[in-house]
Amino acid sequence: MNNEVVPFELSSLSGARNYQSWIFESIRPFMGRRILEIGAGIGNMSRWLPRNERLILSETNPVLLGLLGGGIDAADDGKVTTLRLDLETDDVGSLVKENLDTIVSFNVLEHIKDDALVLRKMKEILMSGNGPYPRRIVSFVPAHHWAYGTIDRSFGHYRRYSRRLRQRPDRPARDDRRGLDPSLRAHLPGRAPLRQFSAQGRSFAGRPVADLGARVESPALGAVEKIEPGPAPRRHVGRAGFALVRR
Repeated sequence: MNNEVVPFELSSLSGARNYQSWIFESIRPFMGRRILEIGAGIGNMSRWLPRNERLILSETNPVLLGLLGGGIDAADDGKVTTLRLDLETDDVGSLVKENLDTIVSFNVLEHIKDDALVLRKMKEILMSGNGPYPRRIVSFVPAHHWAYGTIDRSFGHYRRYSRRLRQRPDRPARDDRRGLDPSLRAHLPGRAPLRQFSAQGRSFAGRPVADLGARVESPALGAVEKIEPGPAPRRHVGRAGFALVRR
């Protein structure tokens, strides 16, 4: 692997099979039949994703996209393809015909300046489908807004995700229930949510979150099926986690 073109954050985890396995086993029950991975990088997590009816591995970096394409097994018989895709700027109309039921990302949202826009586009893609399976967004993100620092900035992170994060002044309030509701706050201490703005106490959409895996409803998002903590380092600093949303 050419480390001059592959970001350290990706190359350093390329051989972390136990870590990758833990992440995948956590989300395995929620994978659908037609999957889009956002920001697949060099395929560290792509290799674990199921090859059912369809698997699209997307990436914005053309060099990394070439590495992804080189790793596709001919035995996949056309089920797996790569796609250059930037959800911040690209139109998603071409993905409508794919009838996707799952959009997954691993350590990607924190690299995106307008993550709320990207989340709304993810929902747009899923809601355009008409397949028989549940439509889900699954995202693995770094936890704890207060832990954001120079290492994050050096990796190109705009943020960490923490229940204490408040709406930033550069963002207008977004409560349009026709789009992706940005008030997703189903959380517990030490768990990382998919997306957070202000809320009252341990609640989401006015409902208490009692325990891990609590089921909460949102007219815009559907059900938050699971909030999962990542492996807990010492004192939980930098703990990661994922949130899963079903529509």
